[in-house]
Amino acid sequence: MQNLSLQSMREGAFRLLLLQLLVALVIVIAVACIFGVLAAYSTLIGGVVCVFANLFFVKQFFKFSGARSGKKIVMAMYLAEIFKLAITAFFFVIAITYWHVQPLPFLIAYFIVQSVSWFSPLIFRVRRLAIS
Repeated sequence: MQNLSLQSMREGAFRLLLLQLLVALVIVIAVACIFGVLAAYSTLIGGVVCVFANLFFVKQFFKFSGARSGKKIVMAMYLAEIFKLAITAFFFVIAITYWHVQPLPFLIAYFIVQSVSWFSPLIFRVRRLAIS
């Protein structure tokens, strides 16, 4: 039973990543139509940085399982969050310095895509209620 719960949590995490990627692509298309290619490029990079950092976190978080792995799970979570922040900071610097993105579309896309995870309990709860 515990493995099923862990499996469903893992699937939920990857569904969230897919939802973030979808939101990023919708934003890119909208920005491309309204503001042009350079703003869309910056938006795409912002969304990809967010999704990539969250993907790393999810992969590291679900590395361990089982009742005897409690300390390893907690340590993996903390380390994953630290590395996620480091990856994000690294790609922020690279994107603005070397990839020549426009900072405003880049940051707005990053924060919108990240906000998907903040609202995910509401999104997935509404979906679950609709299915029932």
